[in-house]
Amino acid sequence: TGTAAPSLAHGSYNLSSKGLLVSGTGAGAVSVSGTGVLGNGTTSEFIVNNSSAATLPLGAPLISSTATAGSLTKAGAGTVVVRRNSNAFTGAVHVQQGELQGFANTTTAGSYAPLGAGAITVHPGATLRMKVGSTGNAFTWANAVNLRDATLISDDGVTTWTGALNTTGFSAIQTLYSSKNATFSGVISGSGFLTLTPGANASQTGTISLTNTANTFSGYYVLSKNTLALGGAAPPLGADTDQIGPAGTTATRGRAGGSP
Repeated sequence: TGTAAPSLAHGSYNLSSKGLLVSGTGAGAVSVSGTGVLGNGTTSEFIVNNSSAATLPLGAPLISSTATAGSLTKAGAGTVVVRRNSNAFTGAVHVQQGELQGFANTTTAGSYAPLGAGAITVHPGATLRMKVGSTGNAFTWANAVNLRDATLISDDGVTTWTGALNTTGFSAIQTLYSSKNATFSGVISGSGFLTLTPGANASQTGTISLTNTANTFSGYYVLSKNTLALGGAAPPLGADTDQIGPAGTTATRGRAGGSP
């Protein structure tokens, strides 16, 4: 706790325990940096718990410097930012509470993996935010994502999500800025309500595109503002789906403003 900003720089050793806990209510941030590996040698679960009001930036490598199948779990109501262009671990990521940010700190177009290569499951009430530096360049996120009454935010850059997306309950996808659109080319499956908000920040506009005609999602899409673009020879909404939204929203190859 407190207002200072302590830092753990561990370039000469590895934090190989099974977890990292940050607690308290102070405004001071804690940061972790260096070349030592957080969770080094972990082949099961490495837990990062931030229950403080401050953001916890992790700039050090996670789990392993090689392709190790250890998993990462984000716990606690606070925010954890994994600030690396890529991490080598291949295990699953679970966002149990609060917000987990995968931050590729670059403006160079490309495919990045700050949260490793495994599937990311976002549990009820939690948020996954994938972000890059402020740019209009194109980026690819390849992780499969599972939304469970949860929120996915595409923060900056023009992004393509190539991994499968499975969603249940009342989940949401947001982009934040004008012209920094998101395309979901992987198969979308699941059920429930999926709210799509392109340009979620005030006065912003944008488009979320769904392009995979093999989508099997059987719930309802809710278009809260701006544009939903549907690609392919047939509208790739999924099985027995509808797309609903308020007046003033638009959809290409689909219909908006209706009721299911």
